[in-house]
Order: sequence, then structure tokens, then C-alpha cells
Amino acid sequence: MAKFHSWQVTALRHGANGNVVAGRLQAGATLTLEEIVLSGTPRSITAPAPYELFGPGDVQRLAPGTITRRYPPPGASDAENTKRALVEFSHADTLDLPWRYSPDPRLPAAIRPWLVLVVGLPTDVVPGRDGRVTLSPQTQAAHPLGDSHQWAHVHEVDGDWYSRILSPVKLEPQRAYVACLVPAYVVEPDGTLRDAWPVVAGQPVRVTCYDRWGFRTGEGGDFGEIAKRLRAPADGELKEDFGRAKLHCVRRGQAAAGEPAIVALSMGGALQRVSMVGAPADPVAPWLAAETAALTAMPPMPPGRWLLTAPRYHAPFTMPGTAPSAGWSAQFHTDPRHRGAAGLGAWAAIAWQDRIAKAAAARAGDLAIARERIGNVALGVEVSRSLWFRHLPPDPVDKLAVLGAMLGRMPVNEQQTVSSALTGRTPGMVPAIWSSAARRALRPGPARSALTRDGVIPHRVLLEAAAACPVAPDDPDAIWHKPRGDAGPILKDAVRRAFDDERQADDMFGLLMDSETTTDLNRLAAALDALTPDADGRVDPDKVIRAVREPPTLIDEPTTGQWVDTLASSRPRCRPVDLDLLGQRVADAVDPFAARPPVVNRVLATLPGIVDVGPVEIEPELDLPLWQFLNEAAPDWMLPGIGDLQQDRVVGLATHAAFVEGVLVGANQQALGELRWRNFPIAPRWSPLRKFWQRAGGQFDIHPIRNWPADKPLGNAALTPAPRASEAVVLFKTPLFRRYPDTVVYLYRAEADWTVPPANQPLDESRKQFPTFPGRIGPDVAFFAFNVAPADLANYWVVLEEPPAGYRFYSWHDDQDRPTGTVADGAAYGFQTFAPPVRVMIGKLELA
Repeated sequence: MAKFHSWQVTALRHGANGNVVAGRLQAGATLTLEEIVLSGTPRSITAPAPYELFGPGDVQRLAPGTITRRYPPPGASDAENTKRALVEFSHADTLDLPWRYSPDPRLPAAIRPWLVLVVGLPTDVVPGRDGRVTLSPQTQAAHPLGDSHQWAHVHEVDGDWYSRILSPVKLEPQRAYVACLVPAYVVEPDGTLRDAWPVVAGQPVRVTCYDRWGFRTGEGGDFGEIAKRLRAPADGELKEDFGRAKLHCVRRGQAAAGEPAIVALSMGGALQRVSMVGAPADPVAPWLAAETAALTAMPPMPPGRWLLTAPRYHAPFTMPGTAPSAGWSAQFHTDPRHRGAAGLGAWAAIAWQDRIAKAAAARAGDLAIARERIGNVALGVEVSRSLWFRHLPPDPVDKLAVLGAMLGRMPVNEQQTVSSALTGRTPGMVPAIWSSAARRALRPGPARSALTRDGVIPHRVLLEAAAACPVAPDDPDAIWHKPRGDAGPILKDAVRRAFDDERQADDMFGLLMDSETTTDLNRLAAALDALTPDADGRVDPDKVIRAVREPPTLIDEPTTGQWVDTLASSRPRCRPVDLDLLGQRVADAVDPFAARPPVVNRVLATLPGIVDVGPVEIEPELDLPLWQFLNEAAPDWMLPGIGDLQQDRVVGLATHAAFVEGVLVGANQQALGELRWRNFPIAPRWSPLRKFWQRAGGQFDIHPIRNWPADKPLGNAALTPAPRASEAVVLFKTPLFRRYPDTVVYLYRAEADWTVPPANQPLDESRKQFPTFPGRIGPDVAFFAFNVAPADLANYWVVLEEPPAGYRFYSWHDDQDRPTGTVADGAAYGFQTFAPPVRVMIGKLELA
């Protein structure tokens, strides 16, 4: 809930006694000193403490950023004359600024602020280069300082606080103004305090200027006044041909008796009347269809000669040799209205050819990189197939011996490779056996394999040995007569895990195995305790050395057995590897003869939009809404007869899908020829221009034309993404959107009784429908499309909400139904002039 307060001051201000010396308000407080004693009666002393407050003569300038908002904004050229100029302070430490240096002692009554916002014509408010401003007598009279206590207030709303200084001046339309923030008091050199004006009647005054800016008002009225002028067209106001154009076709051949020589066909534009949605179009006479088809026919010509015919708009998007026998392709072949729409699209593509080529080039910017990558991967796949066929053995283990060198780079998941996943499964399964160095070491040669069988060690023999788990040996170095079976190997493994240095580990194991350790249970138990891993699986080597050299005493045999069990459970488990299965899976993962080799997937994943390693052709989606061209070059085709629509009218219309599709077909036919002429590698039968309207989120108005069903006519839902076939449109002819371009427009489903919600009541969000796209036709016509059936517009309110521009305040004009005269304080003044955002609701919309 918003609240207004007349002033805000600090606690020191409450001590003011009403005296003013040299422009400074005098104040005082009573101080009491109390003595704190442990025993006896405490003493206290009370004495007056006078002080003075800074006054307006002590302020030289305002710090940058002190003013957080100015309205109208500096430089505004179309400001509302019904609102007041103001400055605003919203920082917590500046809320009291309008009253901080005021010498007015009145509390708790209204305090005159020490600052005034002066607004006047450039001839009446003249800033100088010395930081001062000259105010004319007219400006002084328009700002009577006796009323200045009304012009400042504190505004509390939703936990936020603002302090403001308003201007009392009523602005006139289409005028330039200068606003200056000036002091309301002047302190003379002798300390005399006086009002800043007037000094001598009829004379200008020069005062300090702390802040200034300029603005210009626009036409008379504001958002609410302009919006409330909107009306639906009266009965009979719209002519019969509103939204329809006449296409006159002159017969070339001799007309038969009773047949007309000229035929006029009715044709809609990009927007159409709601009554035209779904209505059958005027039929095309057989002679007109025949003459239209003849424009694209190719008569017999002698060899080496060619003839330029009219465009065959369907040809680039259908299979070669396909005749336009039915559906949308036949409409372009025989109906001059659809050929006319396509001609408008071809005109747009010709006029925008450089823009289209630039947009396509931006889409194909990485084409050279893509070609290089695809060429490299295609060559690599062919080379791999040749090597695979000639050198890879059929046995899975032998394949693994050949492909093992790549296991360190072959991923199993995001964290592991095949090599790292295999390492440690058996004692011999280490990364080195997969290396190319291991293969070189096992090749025939006098020094490497002279003592092996036949002078050769097959690599698969090494892999089979490494993949198997060894048989546990009968360790002769058992700790003590094998009291727990396999304790010797367990102790040896534990020592080797504790010491990084293999030689140091062997020395320590020998020390543990001497006769003294094996016969001394306490020494053995201390060693086992030191070798037991901690919670993090680590062993401290220094602890092992100390345990062997200085063992503790009195450790029992059961505890020793527990340590042996702990060491046994910490030994790595041996898991043999199935080499046949591993070899087959590794081979399958890199098989270049697969339908889709993995390397192809990996490379194409870096090239969005390319799905094959064949010739690189692009299918660009160009963000060029063609309605903009039509609006600039031929606005009558946006809505035929729009010039007859009167000012301040709002009307319900619909989009015209068949016209939009015709324009896009013609534009794509022309754009494909232009792009191919410029050597763009564009995919066959592609349609790069699929946007007519500027929809939110870059949505398209048609499916790719090559996917259109051959038997469907233009305007059919199968040609457009749902629900593009026909959308509701609300069109306004008003200066409102020129002056308030950020106006919020939406539909609001009405209740059965069309009850108007209160102005201060938020509307139900679930009943709102926001535009799918907006548009402008000329300076004063704006339209908004909605995902609503055109006939259903009659069930909605059309809502216009004033764009948010901060809090504003009305001027008190005599022709407005608002209070006049003076009020008690700034809080009442702010409350009565407060201008909440305006919401206008138009119901029972007239459908054209």
C-alpha cells in the first residue's frame, strides 16, 4: 500500500528553537552526566548543549548521483503535458535532502523545503556558464515560494522509499522547457536570510543552479486520453472493398459471344477481414486459367535457341519433370492471384538479393572448415578400410594384439579409457603390454628373443599370460610355520604397497623375515599393525620402520591374527580378462566397414547441421521477415484499403495464410537462383526464406516447401506449422503507439456479463493472451497477432496498459476533473496528484 509523508528529517532537527543566525537554524539539547559509584548516592549534572544546523548558504553543489531520476527524461521530445516535472532521490542517506538544510523551524507542521524545481520556457529560465540561472518575473510568479511546502514529499511503497520535489508548473503541448533545481532561500553576505524571489517586483533573479536539463512536450493529452479515444468502426463505416484488392485481367484472345473481355478478381493481402477466412475465392474462368498457364509453357524451339518464359514457381521445390496437375503447384500455374503474390515475393528477393546473400554467407561462414574436416575423415575411412582388409587378422586376440596401442585413447566413459579400466585386474595387466614398444621388443632378433621358442614370442602369448590370474605359490618365506596359511605372500604384498622404492621394500621385507622377527610375536604384531592401511588406504613407511626396530610389548596372538586378516582383505583381487570378448569389442568399435564408422559420428558432431560425409551442402534458415519489405515497398498489400480507415479506430482482422505462402514461394524461387548463381552450396529444393512475420523466438510461417503435400492447396494447415493457417489480429489506427511504443497489448477473456474489472485490481494471468508478433504500417497503424481463432476475438477484451516509466504526477488543469487550489502539505498534494499507470479495456471488438 503506497503512503505519502510530508517530510523526513534527522533527530537533530527536533532540537530546533526557531532562531536563525546567518541562515543556520539554531537548536539545543539537554545533556545529563551521571556518576557511577559502587556505594553511596550517585550524582548527576544537567546542562544545556546548544548547536546549529547547516543552512542553504553552506551548500555549494550536489554530489554526482544524488538525483536518481528526472522526469521528463533529459532530452525527451514527446513528453506528456499532463504530468509534472520532478526530481527524485531514492538513496537511504538522501531521503531527507529536500528538508535537510531548510531554515524553516516548523515541526510537526509542513516544512518548506530549501530546494525548488523551477520549470519554464528557455526565454524565462536562462542557465549561465557560472553555475547560476536567471529566472524571469513570469517564472517567479509561477513558483510562489509560500506554497513550496506542497511540492516535496516522501513516498513509501512496497518497502521502497523515495523523496521527490515536484514542479507546480502546468506544461503546454509542443513547447520546449528548461528545468533547474535551485535554492528557495538566499543568505546575504551580512547573514540576512530571505526568500530567493522576488526581490524587486518585475525584475529577473539570479540564483544558484544545482541541476538542470531540457525537454519538449508532444501533442496534447496523455496515454489515457489517447487510448480512450479508440473506437470500433461504426456500422457502414468500412467500405465493402476494405481488405480486398481488385486484380483486373484482360483477355488476350477473341472473346466468345457473351463472355467478358476483362475480368476483375477479388484478392486479399497479408491481413484480411475475418469474414474472408474460409470463404471460397472467386473461381478462375477456364480461358483465364489457360492463358495464365501459357505464360510458363515452353513452345518448340530450334536447337541452340532458348526462350525466356514466366517463372515456374513450383519447379525448384518439386522433382524434375513433375507437372503441376493439382494442389498448390497448380494454383501457381493457373491462378493469376497466387502468381501475383509470388511475384511480390520475387520482387522482395530481387530487391534484397545482397541482404539475402550476406545472410546466407554468414550461415555458411564455417563451410570451408566443414569441407576440410569431412574430406579428411572420408579419406581416413577409406585408408582404414584398405589397411583393415589387408593387415587385420581374423582371430579376436590377434586383432587385440594389433589394436592394443589405441586402448589408451579409446574411452569407456567420461573418466576412463579401456587401458585404465583393464589396469590392475591381474598382476600382469599393466599399460606397458599394450604399447608399441612392447610389440617392437617381441619382434624376432638375436638379442631380443634368441632364447625363446623358435626365436619368436607371439604378442598374443604375452597378452594371454597377462590376462590370467597366477596360481598362489607355496611361499618358503612364511612368517612362522604357516600359522595362518598364506601369511607370507600377504606380508610381502603389504610391504611392497607401503614403500615406493622397490629396493627399500625388499630390504624391509628381508628385515621382517629374519629369525628374530619370525620368532618374536610382539615384533611381528607391531609390523602387522604398522602395515594395516588407514581409513584413506595409506600406509606410513616411517611407522613400519619404527615398529620393526622398536616393537611394543604384550601383544596377544588373536590380535595378530586380526591384522593378518585385515592385510589379506586389502590385497587387490585378481580378475581375469576375456581376451576374445575384449578383442571383438575393440575391433567393432573402430571397424571402418560399419554402416556409420565411429570416427564419422565424432567429426560430424562438431559440425551442426551436417549429417553425412557426402558433398557439403547447407540448408540455411535466413532471419529475413518479408513483411518488412512489403510494408516499405507496397504497404497497400499489407491490408488493401487501409487508407480508408479513420483515425482512432480499432478493428479485428485475420492473417491470410494463402497470400503469405504465395509470397514466400516466389521469394524462395528467386533466392535459390540468386544463391546458386553466386556459387553457394545450397541443398536442392531447399527454401531458405520461411519467415514472413517477425515472430517471437524466430518461429517459421511455413514448412520447407519441398515437404508440402502435392495435393494440398495454399492456405491448408499441412503447409504451415500449427496454428499458422489463420490467426486473429487486432489493428489500431492511432498515434498512441508512435508516442508510447512500449505499450503493453494483450487479450483478456471476458466473462459472460462483460464486467469491467476495477482499475486497481490485477488481472487473472490465466485469462491473458499475449501477441505472437506485432507490426507497424506507416506512422499511425499498429497491429498485433494472437494465437486465437479470428472469430473468437469477440469473446475477449483488448487491453492496453501504459508502459511503466516510474511514478508520475498529474498537473492540475482546469479542464480535468481534479481538485484545484492549495492543500495542507506535501503528503496531501502528492496523494491528490499521483498518476497510477493507466489500463484501458476495449470490449466486444468489431470484426471486419
